[in-house]
Amino acid sequence: SSRNFCGCTSMNLKHFPSGLPSGIQYLDLSMNNIYQITGNDLKAYVQLKILLLQSNEIKTINDDAFNSNRNLEHLDLSYNNLTGLLFSWFEQLSSLKVLNLQGNYYRTLGTNPLFTRLPSLKYFRFGNPYFLAIEIHPFEGITDLELLELEAINLNSYQNGSLSTFKKITHMVINVKQDSLFSILGDIINSVTWLEIRNADFKSPESVAGMDVLIPSVVQKLTLRNVSLTDNSVLKFIEVANRYIHVLELDIEECTLNGTGQAGQVVFTEPGSIRVVAIRSLLIPDFSQFSDLHFLYTLPVNMISVTCVDTKVFLVPCEVSRSFKSLQYLDFSNNLVFDLALKFSFCHGVGGKAWPMLRTLNLSRNSLIHLGSVGEYLSEQKYLTSLDISQNNFASQIPPVCHWPKTLTNLNISMCQITRINSCIPTTLEILDVSSNTLSTFAVRLPLLKELYIAKNKLMRLPSAADLPYLISLTISTNSFNGFSEEELEPFANLRALDARDNNYRCSCSFLSFIHNHKSVSGMLTGWPKDYVCDSPSSMRGIQVEDAHLPL
Repeated sequence: SSRNFCGCTSMNLKHFPSGLPSGIQYLDLSMNNIYQITGNDLKAYVQLKILLLQSNEIKTINDDAFNSNRNLEHLDLSYNNLTGLLFSWFEQLSSLKVLNLQGNYYRTLGTNPLFTRLPSLKYFRFGNPYFLAIEIHPFEGITDLELLELEAINLNSYQNGSLSTFKKITHMVINVKQDSLFSILGDIINSVTWLEIRNADFKSPESVAGMDVLIPSVVQKLTLRNVSLTDNSVLKFIEVANRYIHVLELDIEECTLNGTGQAGQVVFTEPGSIRVVAIRSLLIPDFSQFSDLHFLYTLPVNMISVTCVDTKVFLVPCEVSRSFKSLQYLDFSNNLVFDLALKFSFCHGVGGKAWPMLRTLNLSRNSLIHLGSVGEYLSEQKYLTSLDISQNNFASQIPPVCHWPKTLTNLNISMCQITRINSCIPTTLEILDVSSNTLSTFAVRLPLLKELYIAKNKLMRLPSAADLPYLISLTISTNSFNGFSEEELEPFANLRALDARDNNYRCSCSFLSFIHNHKSVSGMLTGWPKDYVCDSPSSMRGIQVEDAHLPL
């Protein structure tokens, strides 16, 4: 309620506001000019659970500032002017679960443990650009965390063993100098499940070699974010990562590859433990000179999922595609794949066998233009069930007959500038999304279809039930039709959900009588009643259909 919540962000406050309800539980004072916390500022708010003080000017905090806040669960003191931390601040906060101390000016956590009275702590962020040293055992009293984030890009002193007191850290984020990175990794190899390394300089093979410390670790997911790489360092990393025992997932996020893909040959014969790889927003300055990745041709892989998004991928050589014999999920969205490149990538016409176990394929936001060709190039996939080719441009004429994988059940061709749908659409589909096109009719027989998404088009009437005998869910919101009748809906024997919001409803006597007298229909309408509004006649315009009544 409003008595439990107080949002006072960005109000140029220099002091804590007075007169707040004593029962307040949420207090947001972020982005103000508060410069101190006295012993009386928070004394009255014993029920306070969330206190947000980030981005202020706080330089001093009294020893007893939080003594009355034993119910506090979330404390954010990030981006202030604190030059030191005191044990007394946290002494009474036994309920604290979230603590953020990043972005201040303290240089160490000190030699005495600060957090021994925080048994409930689960999310902890600390460090800043001025943070220089981690002394021995500063985290005594904390054993299990969901998140530990260390921001210390200028760290120059790390006492070995300082992080070894943790028994379990679900997700650890590390942003430190290269000199300290591998010492820290050595201390957490038996506690961290998901390891995220940020802003590392991995430009030489030697700089990557230390990642072998993770070979015996319990880490299951490894993320590299904003990391600098080269051809040779990538090759070295592949060799190291192939020896990992427990790492199942590898994420490469917003990294830079200073190279052209001209690496030497990868030398190993057995696939490693990694099953899931995701590469997102990879910057390649010399993209125009990039090679065909021939060093990967003989790479033994048993990955089941590969995501490569926003990386300017336009072609995968056929031999590379064939090497991914276990791959079930492939996401190449937001890239530069065009029709002919798709043909080569799927080895069409040269024996096929590209990604032979593939079940889900995402090619949305690429440069595909011929829907029939896309179907043809994928037609040899024996297990493909789900295909997303939305946000391409299929405005050109669609052929009346197309070939598709016989197993395809889910197709997304939304936002593709399609003006007309015909029998090119595979009859095996159970789910079809053609939203956000310019369709004025939908007259395609799809005998197995269960879900149809056709919102944001120009339809003036419902599709024919005879063409969609097993339809369960229909989304036809934001089109151009002005109502529906019993004759149109009754043949949809299996229809359970109808989203027909935001259309131009003509509230005629027959339409209103049908809606008002058939509660089962209004019961299955998504967004009923607020999103169903009369457009005509003029006397009814703006009135919800549920409340509309024409004079007798």
